Amino acid sequence: MTSLTQSGIGRPLDPRLASNRIAVAGGLLGTVLALLLQWTNGESMNIIAAGAMGVGVFLAWAIARELDPDHPSSATLAVAIAAGAIAFGPFASGAVAVAMLGARVMVGTVGAHLRPADIVVLSLAAAYAGTRPEAWGAAALVIAGVLVARPRRAGAIAAIFAVSTVAGAALTGATPAPGAATPLTIALIVATIVATAISYPARRIESSTDTGRSPISTTRVTMARVGVAAAIVVGSIVGADGAQALAPAVAALVGVALIQLRLTQTASARDHESKRPTHSQSLSSSP
Repeated sequence: MTSLTQSGIGRPLDPRLASNRIAVAGGLLGTVLALLLQWTNGESMNIIAAGAMGVGVFLAWAIARELDPDHPSSATLAVAIAAGAIAFGPFASGAVAVAMLGARVMVGTVGAHLRPADIVVLSLAAAYAGTRPEAWGAAALVIAGVLVARPRRAGAIAAIFAVSTVAGAALTGATPAPGAATPLTIALIVATIVATAISYPARRIESSTDTGRSPISTTRVTMARVGVAAAIVVGSIVGADGAQALAPAVAALVGVALIQLRLTQTASARDHESKRPTHSQSLSSSP
């Protein structure tokens, strides 16, 4: 039975599930790859920085699970893509975590109401996002997520998050710091837009929330996919190296899109096969 005090944003990792084991293994792999990259580049070994990269790989998995609850394979692909993106530069794992929380609130995968402790955590996340221009889009996603989820006093909660974001920016003097439009930045933005177009709208979601009380809303999943894409594009425009900083979120969207493409192709093949005349039908239609 679900506890009445269950968090509305916390999701446990069950090691009995293969997808969850892949998530943990992906985080460890990301850390090892980051350490190897430091070594090959002649840099001093920084386990904290490498660990942050591993967290980014794990977050790619987590975001994909929010954006495609029915298909763990999307998250597996996201892990592989994010691990490969380590070669191009560091992630802003904190900003990616804010985007993940925004997607989780918007989709409502937990199925429980936001508790006071959840609101405090999300307020702190919004305040942190305010200090990092590449995370401003993620902060907007958190605010939009609350308005979509419509908990009690949704407007007041959204206002608290907005004030927290502005306060974080004001206290640290954070201002837009757009970087150069490098080929990598352009490629990541294009990948984001194309992946979102492919995966829009979401197919009918069969999964239920973690609490099992209700099915996950297909409409909210679609909105979350668009919201994460918007957070990436905004972060890429106003933050220096924002596209690479949010690469795990891009990996999540690409993983979802690849599975959607596979499902579409499979459905088309089945439809084509069902329309082909059988041998008996061909004989009966012959003159």
